[in-house]
Amino acid sequence: VSVSSRSLSGQFWDVDRIIIDEASLLTEATFYCLVRCFPKASFVLIGDDKQLPPFMYDHKVLGHQLAGKAALTVAMRRKNLPIIQLVEVYRAPQQLVQPYNNLSYDGTLLSNKVLHKESCRPLLEVGLVPESRPDLLLVDIPSGHQKGNHSPYNEMEIDVVVSLLDVFPPPYHDDIMIICLYKEQKTRLQMRLGPEYEIMTVDSSQGKEKPIVIVLTTRTDKESEFFLDKNRCTVAVSRHQRSLIILGNDSLLSSQLPWSKVLEDFTRIKSDQI
Repeated sequence: VSVSSRSLSGQFWDVDRIIIDEASLLTEATFYCLVRCFPKASFVLIGDDKQLPPFMYDHKVLGHQLAGKAALTVAMRRKNLPIIQLVEVYRAPQQLVQPYNNLSYDGTLLSNKVLHKESCRPLLEVGLVPESRPDLLLVDIPSGHQKGNHSPYNEMEIDVVVSLLDVFPPPYHDDIMIICLYKEQKTRLQMRLGPEYEIMTVDSSQGKEKPIVIVLTTRTDKESEFFLDKNRCTVAVSRHQRSLIILGNDSLLSSQLPWSKVLEDFTRIKSDQI
């Protein structure tokens, strides 16, 4: 074992470059271990500091402060490291990029995905948005927010999701991802819908994408620090390729950053219009 370990250690010394993707998920402590293991290597970190860290970072917890910061964020704060900003995106057309472009990227993102007239527009096809508006929809949930065992849930919101899914023809079902802000809501929605749809939390959706994304915000009053987290909001509203639907209380979302910034170009309807 000791001979094998020495041999492996010798191979580490021969590595001259390491490229780390999704670097916002790499903690500072883990990065330090990599630097020690590969002493001759140059490191390239590829990631987005506007998205979520590797776990629920809490600045009030000393252990998080000492070892839990995202390595990418720490690196970007230094003034002596070269930084290349990547601003071209290919996930969605420019109109559909705007909600998170305006929110977190100061309008710098440029989409290279062209929306042709014949391109699929799911929300237009099912009559939820007019032709003159992008495939961005807010469905107003007036009430129903309740406190669960660990996080909020909203049965009215779940009822609206079920009705909304019925609007889409069966061929669209595999194109839909549902993102829940709260785990309790995700659990209850999974029990209601079964395995037919992909249902995720915001954290588990990071790095993924689907043509149609439905975001459940669940709360109808009393915003919280978690609810208003800008990075969490950015991840939730940047997974879509063709259509984004947000379910939530219009009054609450429209009066609170970051959500109010996201919703500027959205068509708004009442839940009973579905």
